[in-house]
Amino acid sequence: MLASSVILQGKRNIAELSELLSKISLDIREDGILNDSICGSNLINHAKHLNLKEIRSNIESKYFTIGEKTDTIPDFESIVNNFVEKTAFNYTLRIEYPRSGKYGISLLSLQDQEIIASPAIYSIKAIMPEGFKVRTRVIRLSPMGNGSNWFYTTFPAGEVSTYEMTFNQHNPQGIGIMEFTTKNNVTDADHILFFEGKGNGKVEIYENDSERPTRTTNFSWDVPKNLGIMYRPTAKYGENLFMKNDSSILESGITYSLALTTPADLNLKLELWIMRQSGSGTMSFDKNLVINWSPYLSEEKNAFNATVETPGTHVDMPIVFSGTGECTFELRQREGGGSSIMFKHFKW
Repeated sequence: MLASSVILQGKRNIAELSELLSKISLDIREDGILNDSICGSNLINHAKHLNLKEIRSNIESKYFTIGEKTDTIPDFESIVNNFVEKTAFNYTLRIEYPRSGKYGISLLSLQDQEIIASPAIYSIKAIMPEGFKVRTRVIRLSPMGNGSNWFYTTFPAGEVSTYEMTFNQHNPQGIGIMEFTTKNNVTDADHILFFEGKGNGKVEIYENDSERPTRTTNFSWDVPKNLGIMYRPTAKYGENLFMKNDSSILESGITYSLALTTPADLNLKLELWIMRQSGSGTMSFDKNLVINWSPYLSEEKNAFNATVETPGTHVDMPIVFSGTGECTFELRQREGGGSSIMFKHFKW
């Protein structure tokens, strides 16, 4: 009974619990079996993130204040855990870690062993359901010195951070640890980090009250290598976006080129991502004018991807931005950890 109460209560307020109980009552009236998938997902969505130690502690405190023995509290934890592990209901809540945030590529999206460029600015971007939280530890494993550095900054007056932050630069292990915990009632979190020189580290992500990392990613930062990719300022269809400066303002309705030449002596597989971040503007291209790219445009025309895998190949294609918007522009290696070669922001 206690375990059932814990699962039903979850993290709900009185009104939410009453609504859930009413729906469950209607569903089980006929055969006593809960078949409603939405109600079932509602139960597992909360149960998976309950802090059972804290719940037991609160019950023990209540028993103590009324003079009851705490050893009479049954083992409800194993029943709750059994429900979480074996239920057939679908868990539908997810914390998302987009590839980029307001300041650049998000460290929370990195693949294991990915190499990021320095000096550069990066984001710590997370989008989460209401009531969720993320605690991130960014751990520097290489020593400071020889130009290797990292740091975060506080926001200017008037801007509010979505994280609580701590920075342990000098600890017994000789490593640096930055810790970022999302503030209460935050559903869209981001912050800025700077990397300089060369080093390596790891990112540990703890979702909600997890005591173990939900995900751990090892990464390193270094000055980008010259891979021998060639770009020209202008190409067949207009100005080459690969040569435009970061934060450039593009003209709506104007045709731009996406042109580069892959090195002949290196088996380099490349992919280009252009992702609209804000606004309602769209992207388009004429597939009949594509030269050696393998492009894809989403149905909403707000996400573009193109790949090339052949050494010594010149690629080019036109692209047009319509309306107004803001996007990220990233060229990456498709293998070797998906290392980023170029990352920019554009507005149009």
